[in-house]
Amino acid sequence: MTDTGVVALERWLEDRQVTEGWQAPDQFLAHEDNARIHTWEQEQAVEALIEELGWIDKVIVSHRSQKVLDGHLRVKIALRRDWEQIPYRVIDVDAREEALILAYFDSSTGMAGYDADILQVLDKQIGTIDKRLEPLKQKLWDGYINGAMAPDDFAEYGEDIDTEHQCPKCGYRWSGGIN
Repeated sequence: MTDTGVVALERWLEDRQVTEGWQAPDQFLAHEDNARIHTWEQEQAVEALIEELGWIDKVIVSHRSQKVLDGHLRVKIALRRDWEQIPYRVIDVDAREEALILAYFDSSTGMAGYDADILQVLDKQIGTIDKRLEPLKQKLWDGYINGAMAPDDFAEYGEDIDTEHQCPKCGYRWSGGIN
């Protein structure tokens, strides 16, 4: 996102933000149209991240419906863990915008790929991680790195063929892009 895009997003939030603060997790109303299904592994990973990093993002609540638009899992974790308060932001959006947020906000991140070289550098910087993050790490490496396919036009294999990439887990080598 360009600097202009970041400024536009911040302005959009400022223009729509009604209030923000901290409140008890049992005071939030789950949105009945929340289509997300969270796995136990995801719940464990998010819990570990909150414990290590704190509340990086606020739960987003609709001013009009008074229901959670983003952060259902964080609220669930806070309830289970008996945490006293969690941060929230109330925004004023219409019904269509609520639906857009419920359907697509954060979902687009699943479309992103990863640069294997940068991810390896980050992995080294992070070092040891909470065991609850291991399934997330494994899925990341399997899905984005190890699952990378050789290009369709990669017609032959030979030790004499120059390669650009190598899977850090299995050693498979290939030329061309990472899918």
